[in-house]
Amino acid sequence: MQKIRISCLGSSSPETAELLEQQKGQSDKPGAARGFTASFVLPFRREDVFAQIMHAEQPLGLTSPNVSLSMTPPASADKPVAVGCVRKAEFSAPFKGFTVSELVTVEPDKSVTWKQLESDTLVNLVGSDAGAAQVSILLESVASGTSVSLAYEFQSVKVRGPLCVLSPLVPWMLRSYLQRNAGAAWSAEMRRRGFVPVRTLQDGSNAKAIRSEAQKLKDKEEEERIKGKASSKVQIMV
Repeated sequence: MQKIRISCLGSSSPETAELLEQQKGQSDKPGAARGFTASFVLPFRREDVFAQIMHAEQPLGLTSPNVSLSMTPPASADKPVAVGCVRKAEFSAPFKGFTVSELVTVEPDKSVTWKQLESDTLVNLVGSDAGAAQVSILLESVASGTSVSLAYEFQSVKVRGPLCVLSPLVPWMLRSYLQRNAGAAWSAEMRRRGFVPVRTLQDGSNAKAIRSEAQKLKDKEEEERIKGKASSKVQIMV
C-alpha cells in the first residue's frame, strides 16, 4: 500500500512541513507505518480550535450521538486531558465497537498525537513492527483561520465481516471522506459551541476572532436543529 498524502491548504509553516516530511520519510522505511494525511482550513483561531480538540468531555471531531467517551484518569475542566491519559471511544452505528487510545504527545496550540492501544470496530487500523497505529492533529495559523492536518499512521486496515474485501480501498475512502467533509463538520461544530469565524486583516498576515453573546444564543437555539448533521458524522477513528 502506497502512502496517500494531501497537501495543506494555505501556507505551511516550517515546523509543520518538517513534521509531515519526517512522517513521510519514516513511512518509506521497511516495516514502518504507512497512512495518509488529510487537510482543511477552519475559519477560527488556532488557540480556540486546539482548546476544543482538547475538550475533556466533547473533543472536536468526536462529537456525535453515536460515540460514547470515557477517560482514564477522568478529565474535567479542573483536570484537563494530558499526556498519558487513556481514552475509550465506544461506537454505535455505523462502526459498532470501540477503540482505546493513549495521548502520547501534546504541543500546546500546535499538535496532539493519540496512539491506538486496542481496536475492535467495523474498521480497524493495524499498526506495524515499528509501532502502533496513531493519529496526529497538526494546527497552524493562516490568514483565513487555522490549517488542520489529520495525519494517520498505520500499516494496514482490517475490516470485519463481508466488507473485508474492501480493506485495500479503505485508506483511500477514509482520506477522501475526511477531505470532503471534515472541514464543514468541524466548522459547524465550532459555531455550535459559540465561536464566530475570524475576520482577516487588510494585509492578510494575521487574523482575529470576535465572539458575541448574540451568536452564542443563536447557536444554542439552533443546536437541536443541526444536531445529527455534518458535525456528528465525521469522527476520528483512533
